[in-house]
Amino acid sequence: MYVYEVTIANASNAFLQRYRLLIVLVEHNGPINSFAFNYNGSFLVSGGEVPAFQRIYQLTHLPGDDQTVRVWDVINHFRLIQTIADRNCRWGQIKCLKFIALDAVSDWLFFGTGRGRFLVYRRIRKSVMCFIR
Repeated sequence: MYVYEVTIANASNAFLQRYRLLIVLVEHNGPINSFAFNYNGSFLVSGGEVPAFQRIYQLTHLPGDDQTVRVWDVINHFRLIQTIADRNCRWGQIKCLKFIALDAVSDWLFFGTGRGRFLVYRRIRKSVMCFIR
Protein backbone atom coordinates (compact mmCIF):
# COMPACT_ATOMS: atom_id res chain seq x y z
CA MET A 1 0.00 0.00 0.00
CA TYR A 2 1.35 3.43 -0.90
CA VAL A 3 0.52 6.75 0.72
CA TYR A 4 0.97 9.92 -1.31
CA GLU A 5 1.02 13.63 -0.55
CA VAL A 6 0.04 16.33 -3.03
CA THR A 7 2.73 18.95 -3.59
CA ILE A 8 1.53 22.13 -5.27
CA ALA A 9 4.39 24.27 -6.52
CA ASN A 10 2.16 26.87 -8.15
CA ALA A 11 -1.60 26.63 -7.67
CA SER A 12 -2.22 28.40 -10.99
CA ASN A 13 -0.26 25.80 -12.98
CA ALA A 14 -1.88 22.34 -12.86
CA PHE A 15 1.16 20.75 -14.55
CA LEU A 16 3.33 21.51 -11.51
CA GLN A 17 1.11 19.62 -9.10
CA ARG A 18 2.83 16.40 -8.08
CA TYR A 19 2.30 13.41 -5.82
CA ARG A 20 5.29 12.20 -3.89
CA LEU A 21 5.69 8.92 -2.07
CA LEU A 22 5.63 9.26 1.73
CA ILE A 23 5.54 5.68 2.96
CA VAL A 24 5.02 2.09 1.81
CA LEU A 25 3.02 -0.21 4.09
CA VAL A 26 4.24 -3.76 3.49
CA GLU A 27 2.59 -6.02 6.08
CA HIS A 28 0.19 -7.72 3.62
CA ASN A 29 1.74 -10.50 1.57
CA GLY A 30 -1.20 -10.79 -0.80
CA PRO A 31 -3.45 -8.36 -2.67
CA ILE A 32 -5.15 -5.57 -0.71
CA ASN A 33 -8.86 -5.52 -1.52
CA SER A 34 -10.04 -2.58 0.55
CA PHE A 35 -9.09 0.11 3.02
CA ALA A 36 -10.86 2.71 5.14
CA PHE A 37 -10.05 5.58 7.48
CA ASN A 38 -11.87 6.14 10.77
CA TYR A 39 -14.00 9.24 11.44
CA ASN A 40 -11.06 11.61 12.12
CA GLY A 41 -8.39 10.00 9.97
CA SER A 42 -6.27 8.75 12.87
CA PHE A 43 -6.61 5.04 11.92
CA LEU A 44 -6.36 3.27 8.60
CA VAL A 45 -7.51 -0.33 8.14
CA SER A 46 -6.59 -2.51 5.17
CA GLY A 47 -7.99 -5.88 4.17
CA GLY A 48 -6.18 -8.60 2.26
CA GLU A 49 -6.80 -11.90 0.55
CA VAL A 50 -5.10 -15.23 0.00
CA PRO A 51 -2.16 -14.86 -2.42
CA ALA A 52 -2.46 -16.74 -5.71
CA PHE A 53 0.31 -19.22 -4.90
CA GLN A 54 -1.46 -20.16 -1.67
CA ARG A 55 -4.80 -20.73 -3.43
CA ILE A 56 -3.19 -22.88 -6.15
CA TYR A 57 -1.16 -25.13 -3.87
CA GLN A 58 -3.58 -25.00 -0.92
CA LEU A 59 -0.83 -24.24 1.56
CA THR A 60 -1.58 -23.78 5.22
CA HIS A 61 -2.15 -20.34 6.71
CA LEU A 62 1.01 -18.25 6.85
CA PRO A 63 1.23 -15.68 9.69
CA GLY A 64 0.34 -12.17 8.56
CA ASP A 65 -0.49 -13.48 5.12
CA ASP A 66 -4.12 -13.83 4.10
CA GLN A 67 -7.62 -13.09 5.34
CA THR A 68 -6.44 -10.33 7.67
CA VAL A 69 -7.37 -6.79 8.57
CA ARG A 70 -4.45 -4.56 9.52
CA VAL A 71 -4.96 -1.51 11.73
CA TRP A 72 -2.50 1.35 11.18
CA ASP A 73 -1.93 4.35 13.46
CA VAL A 74 -1.81 7.22 10.96
CA ILE A 75 -0.75 9.84 13.51
CA ASN A 76 2.33 7.84 14.54
CA HIS A 77 3.78 7.40 11.03
CA PHE A 78 1.43 4.59 9.95
CA ARG A 79 2.65 2.23 12.64
CA LEU A 80 0.95 -1.19 12.53
CA ILE A 81 -0.91 -1.53 15.83
CA GLN A 82 -3.08 -4.59 15.32
CA THR A 83 -3.71 -7.52 13.00
CA ILE A 84 -7.23 -8.90 13.10
CA ALA A 85 -7.41 -12.46 11.79
CA ASP A 86 -9.47 -15.63 12.02
CA ARG A 87 -7.45 -18.29 13.81
CA ASN A 88 -9.20 -20.98 11.78
CA CYS A 89 -8.59 -19.30 8.40
CA ARG A 90 -12.25 -19.41 7.40
CA TRP A 91 -12.90 -15.76 6.55
CA GLY A 92 -11.68 -15.73 2.97
CA GLN A 93 -10.85 -12.47 1.28
CA ILE A 94 -11.62 -9.24 3.11
CA LYS A 95 -14.00 -7.66 0.60
CA CYS A 96 -15.13 -4.44 2.26
CA LEU A 97 -14.24 -2.33 5.31
CA LYS A 98 -16.11 0.56 6.88
CA PHE A 99 -15.69 2.64 10.03
CA ILE A 100 -18.90 4.05 11.50
CA ALA A 101 -19.27 6.34 14.52
CA LEU A 102 -22.31 4.84 16.22
CA ASP A 103 -21.65 6.56 19.52
CA ALA A 104 -19.40 9.27 20.96
CA VAL A 105 -16.91 6.97 22.70
CA SER A 106 -16.17 4.13 20.24
CA ASP A 107 -14.79 3.36 16.81
CA TRP A 108 -16.88 0.66 15.13
CA LEU A 109 -15.25 -1.36 12.35
CA PHE A 110 -17.44 -3.42 10.04
CA PHE A 111 -16.13 -5.78 7.38
CA GLY A 112 -17.35 -8.47 5.05
CA THR A 113 -15.47 -11.52 3.83
CA GLY A 114 -15.36 -13.60 0.69
CA ARG A 115 -16.97 -16.52 2.49
CA GLY A 116 -20.10 -14.69 3.54
CA ARG A 117 -19.13 -13.53 7.01
CA PHE A 118 -19.98 -10.07 8.31
CA LEU A 119 -17.93 -9.04 11.34
CA VAL A 120 -18.15 -6.12 13.74
CA TYR A 121 -15.28 -4.92 15.92
CA ARG A 122 -15.34 -2.05 18.40
CA ARG A 123 -12.64 0.02 20.11
CA ILE A 124 -13.26 2.37 23.04
CA ARG A 125 -11.45 5.59 22.07
CA LYS A 126 -9.81 6.22 25.45
CA SER A 127 -8.49 2.65 25.75
CA VAL A 128 -5.46 0.92 24.30
CA MET A 129 -5.33 0.84 20.53
CA CYS A 130 -6.89 -2.58 19.93
CA PHE A 131 -10.24 -3.56 18.54
CA ILE A 132 -12.43 -6.12 20.28
CA ARG A 133 -15.03 -8.36 18.71
